[in-house]
Amino acid sequence: MTAMTLVGRVIAVLRRLGGDRSANIAILMAGSLTMLIGTAALGVDAGLMFLERRQLQGIADAAAQAAAANPLVARTVAERVLAANGHASASIGTVTPGRYDADPATPPANRFVAGSSGANAVRVVVHGSVPTFFARAITHQSRIAIDATATAARIDIAAYSLGSTVAAVDGGLANALLSGLAGTNLNLTAIDYNGLAAARVDVLGVTQALRTSLDLGGSSFAETLAHDVPLAKAVGAIAATLSDPALAATVRTLAARLPDRTIRLSEAIDLGPLGSNVHADPAQPVDVDAASLLRAMLEIGQDGHQISSDVGLSIPGLASTRMMVIIGARASHSPWLAISAAGQTILYTAQTRILLDTRLLDGLPMGLLSVTVPIYLDLGAASARLTAVSCAGGRAASTASIAVTPSIGRAAIASVDRTRLADFTAPLTLQPARLAGSALLGVDAIADLPIGGSVAQTVTFDADDIAQHRKRSVASGDIVGGLASALIQRTSINARLLGTGLPLPSLSGATLALLTAVTGPLDTLIDQATALAGVRLGQADTWIDGVRCGTPKLVA
Repeated sequence: MTAMTLVGRVIAVLRRLGGDRSANIAILMAGSLTMLIGTAALGVDAGLMFLERRQLQGIADAAAQAAAANPLVARTVAERVLAANGHASASIGTVTPGRYDADPATPPANRFVAGSSGANAVRVVVHGSVPTFFARAITHQSRIAIDATATAARIDIAAYSLGSTVAAVDGGLANALLSGLAGTNLNLTAIDYNGLAAARVDVLGVTQALRTSLDLGGSSFAETLAHDVPLAKAVGAIAATLSDPALAATVRTLAARLPDRTIRLSEAIDLGPLGSNVHADPAQPVDVDAASLLRAMLEIGQDGHQISSDVGLSIPGLASTRMMVIIGARASHSPWLAISAAGQTILYTAQTRILLDTRLLDGLPMGLLSVTVPIYLDLGAASARLTAVSCAGGRAASTASIAVTPSIGRAAIASVDRTRLADFTAPLTLQPARLAGSALLGVDAIADLPIGGSVAQTVTFDADDIAQHRKRSVASGDIVGGLASALIQRTSINARLLGTGLPLPSLSGATLALLTAVTGPLDTLIDQATALAGVRLGQADTWIDGVRCGTPKLVA
């Protein structure tokens, strides 16, 4: 057979095969078997994987939310949630407490930072697996591992205040200051004021009572505080929430004496995330003392207001005091009380100037019977920022921290230009003050005690501090002992024979001895005056009005 004949036969066979259609179905089925198995694996095994993942994710979400309520025992709580779900093939992997920062400026991937200190969030990983049926022909695995991850955070908030907590007062100081702020004589006795200082009221309850008296319907707390309301109605809302009927009657009497002016309480109170609420929760009040709330209401809109009054005192060693107080605006329109999460709001006190002309009971020899000591206080703004609030151990173990910068300024025994006391744009010039004098003799004195600025100092409040509204004080360290004592130690006294300039050392010594003997009463006077004004020189007092533990929410 020739080569040409062989080629021809091969071509003929190939042509017959190309045209043969028998057994096509068997060939197609054999070729598509792998695809059919893969499709079955995708439809059945992938469906099982999807269902299992959803179940694991539900467990992870529930475990993370439950654990975030108490990160200190996060794993125990997560294991309890898993057991309650009865999922035999699932197990808790990692449980990581940490801090979650909801700041929009922070990328979402960086908002959770692992760490147990001050934890407010928990990340939970749940392990599981699903059996394979058709897929095992391809993967050669009887089960496929599946993980689910959930992160939940609890944003805790706190109400905090800055200034001077109220204390028992003597004589007419409280009436003088509060009447000056009100613009009318309130006839407030020391007993009335001390009763208000001891009484606690819920700011949210006061807001709710005010809304009712104004007939604002379903307005939120923030909407109510943003209204321009009569001062008398605002003070009347305090009376409506007081549990002591006699004290409530006293406040209603004060309200009836107030002038016809309106205030906007949102200038003094920032309810933060609670502002959208419409009902107060009696179980979670934001408690403040009634006297401080009354003062805050009277201060609204009183920028540069000057208070001048003769004050009757019963402090041993002091006969009488003429008090002038000038209260400026709070820096950056700071509220008096704020509710916020950590780092969101900074409180400032108002810059304040106080001049106390105090006549002493005892006098000097040589016919100089009357001695008057002018004490000038220039109190710059103090500031406070909530740096941390945590319910990591539950509400009963809540904690909070505040970074506090004390007030700066100066204290002086000096003569100042009283017409410029309300001008806060420039410091006042100090001149020697005449303490005592006659036709022949004069005793002058001057003392200047600058109180420098200080870096912020962090103070921490435990659960008992918060429950008792216990104050924490931060001082600049420039004052050793009482302010009056520090001033008198720096006082330069010049007693002389008028017309000749002849010094009288014995009279200077007697004056210094007299001043030294009344440092205690003068410190009492200064402490009460500055506390009533809301801030102390070289010191800042701050406290927590309440903590609310947030409800855990899924964040990632």
